[in-house]
Amino acid sequence: MQKLIIILSAALFASATLLLSATDTPETRRREAEHYLQAVPPKALFEDMADKMATNLPADQRQQFKQMMTKTSTLRR
Repeated sequence: MQKLIIILSAALFASATLLLSATDTPETRRREAEHYLQAVPPKALFEDMADKMATNLPADQRQQFKQMMTKTSTLRR
């Protein structure tokens, strides 16, 4: 009996999730994209990527490479 209640609860939860999910419109996509960009800022992503990529370059070229990769003009929204 307890197993049946758990299965029914899971099914109800799954169906409620589908019913309450946002419809796929340009507005909801834009809102979700903005939410993602707040959670994962592009500038921090590029800085981290540049740091990791720079380790493959000679030491005297690393700083210039990181500056080039993280210029503000390349990180426009």
